[in-house]
Formats: sequence, C-alpha cells, structure tokens
Amino acid sequence: MFDFFRRKSPGEPTSDALRPWVAMERSTVSLVRDFAKLGTLDMFAGATFALHQDALQAYSVDLRGNIFPVIALDKAKPHHLGSFPERFELLLKALHDIDNHNLDYISSEKPEGCTDDEHRANLLIARMKSEASRVWLLTIMSKTEGFSELRLGAKIVWTILQTVRVEDLTERAKDFTGFYFNDVRTASPALDHWPKSLDFLDVKF
Repeated sequence: MFDFFRRKSPGEPTSDALRPWVAMERSTVSLVRDFAKLGTLDMFAGATFALHQDALQAYSVDLRGNIFPVIALDKAKPHHLGSFPERFELLLKALHDIDNHNLDYISSEKPEGCTDDEHRANLLIARMKSEASRVWLLTIMSKTEGFSELRLGAKIVWTILQTVRVEDLTERAKDFTGFYFNDVRTASPALDHWPKSLDFLDVKF
C-alpha cells in the first residue's frame, strides 16, 4: 500500500510483502536510537505524541489500537468522514503523505532567505515529523496478521520512547501539534493517552 522504497536500507527482504516494511523498521529503529544519542529524544517523543493527538481529533482514530469505544460512538453518532474502516484507511494515507511531504523537504534545496541555522532546525523538525508518522505506521503494521516480524522493531522503538518523562511531553507536543493535518490542533494533549507500557502493542485494530 505504501511506498517506503524512498529511503534505502541494507539487507535482503524476507518476502515481497514485507520488504518495504522491514526496510522502514530498520531505518526507524536506527533513527530513534540516534535521537536518544543526540539528546533530542524528548523532542521526538513530543512529535510522536502530537501526531497521535491530532489524528484522534481529525479522524477519531486512536493509533494505539483501542477501537471499541469508537465503534460504539459511531453507531450513536456517525462520523462525517465515514465508518471506522473508512477513516482508518484515510488516516493511513495521511500518515504516508506526512512522511513523503517531509522527506521532500529534507531532500530539497535550502529555501531562499533561510539561514543555515534556520535550515538545520527545519531539517530536524521535518525529520522528526517524518519519523513520527513511521513510528505509528510501524506500530499499526506490527499488529497486522502476517507482519509479526515487525513487532521486535516496534517494541524497541516504544521501549526507547517510554524513557522520556511523561511530564515533558505536553510542552514538546505543543511544538508539533497543528502541523500534521489542515485545521487540526490539539490545545491540551491528554497525557493518559501516552503509552506507559508495551501492553498496547497487543491491542489489535
């Protein structure tokens, strides 16, 4: 469904279906580790959390996988974007678009009038937004039948992310919320939505 061949990763694929996802998994794990080494992990966790919160606002889809309250709410009050499966498909495409949009910026020339320092900061932000979308795509796919090989990568990523203090997430998320979807900005991120253990990886969509 998604074109993850745009960022190359070494190693032979295990199957045609898994090939792009295994490449994405390796790349994502590597970059999250880099954020931790560079001391920017809290900033990246904020980007990841902001994407979850904005997606919840825009599509009424909890990227952690808890769909039962949403399905019950859909029956009581249909969503303007359609049923849960329809919104889920739209959100998957949106996550892919976020990734590609930011990869395009990273690979483009420095904008005219932008200083070197500003450009470096913008590149870091674009990289984090791209990787935030990949973290959630990896999370989703690791729960999908036939893609269990991705679970180790998802567990590694979330084990690293959960080293960030929850108290730091609100301010960090505010730096990124509003920049993922048109006209969607989460005013007050709900900290109880941040995964505090790996149990949510066992919750299916």
